[in-house]
Amino acid sequence: MDYGYSGWVLTTLLPILKTDYGIDLMQGEPNIATALSRCSEGTVFLFTLNKRPLAEKLGSASFQPEELQAKYEAFNRTKADGIGQVMIEGIKFLRSGIEQVGPETIGILSVG
Repeated sequence: MDYGYSGWVLTTLLPILKTDYGIDLMQGEPNIATALSRCSEGTVFLFTLNKRPLAEKLGSASFQPEELQAKYEAFNRTKADGIGQVMIEGIKFLRSGIEQVGPETIGILSVG
């Protein structure tokens, strides 16, 4: 599955989800993720079955494009018109990937 927008959006979205919404998708299997990151040209996050409960939180209607845009702009210290809706699409992308994780499958997010 591909995310059709810049990886910069996801690299901003992940810490915002953690600090502002309590949804930590960055914590996981550090040894494996670190090894994969070294082998690739980006940062790798693994989604295992323990992340599955977070999919419901990502489906919450509490995410508003205007609020996400303000958080993106504050985080990156730059104006970015329309980025809130792009971040909503990022949340949908992350949720979809996590929903596909099962007892015998993992999700790999490679940003870079």
